[in-house]
Amino acid sequence: MKLLARRGLAPIALATAALLLPLAPSARVQAAEGNIPAQRTALKVVEDAFAWFNDVGARRTALTREGVATHFHPQASIRIDNEMKGIGAEGMYLRFAEMLEKLDYWEATQPFTIALTDGDHAAGQYQYRYRDKQGGTGVIDLISIWTVRDGKVLDTVEQAKYSGADLSLATHGKDGGTAKP
Repeated sequence: MKLLARRGLAPIALATAALLLPLAPSARVQAAEGNIPAQRTALKVVEDAFAWFNDVGARRTALTREGVATHFHPQASIRIDNEMKGIGAEGMYLRFAEMLEKLDYWEATQPFTIALTDGDHAAGQYQYRYRDKQGGTGVIDLISIWTVRDGKVLDTVEQAKYSGADLSLATHGKDGGTAKP
């Protein structure tokens, strides 16, 4: 569409799409009829990952590598405040395992306070609330941008504001150990 707009063709493309749209069954209808697989938006992929993550944090679901692999791409990464914190699905697993060691409980607020999605990207504003093993509590206000690939979270970039009990976590890499950023 951007290319069409630069060439002055966007109005024609929009008019054509408007004429053809009533003739073509929607993706939802086609998926229901078994013609094409239903596509999840990037935001839905992220929301599903957070639902699982919250279940792990509340100890309703065990942390397993299979659970991580269900929601995170093998090449997943997380960068918080410009610092790499997790590399690969194994790095994500080790990060979550460290959180389980240090925290009694965590939860990311759902639904997100603000959420946007476009193609394979999603963005959201939300909070983590947690309680550490010593009873201290904390809140992290976050703005995140996610990239999704193959129906899994590939890349996470976050800006965070911490308040309350300290929550310092190592950076974990693909090699199964702690990696340097």
